[in-house]
Amino acid sequence: MDNKDKKINKTSLNDLTFLIIILTIFEGFQYILYDF
Repeated sequence: MDNKDKKINKTSLNDLTFLIIILTIFEGFQYILYDF
């Protein structure tokens, strides 16, 4: 049971990191678009 909880925490952490990366890339694209 303890191992399962650790797995769930790891997945949610990866999803959170993935979300942050997507948001950063999206904001970067917006900045580039405003530049043009």
